Amino acid sequence: MTIKLVEVSSAVYHMMNLTGALCMATNAKHNKAKPLLWLNMVWFLIALMGLLQLYKP
Repeated sequence: MTIKLVEVSSAVYHMMNLTGALCMATNAKHNKAKPLLWLNMVWFLIALMGLLQLYKP
């Protein structure tokens, strides 16, 4: 069950995903956890693609 505060197709949702992935990647880099670093970099790119699709003409 979700509380649906933010629409999945909104810019806010994608910015939250970008921010979360970047924070997690930074933490993984600090802790030298390479698999988690790469996973969160991929997640960051996925969120970035979703954000860019919102502004695609």
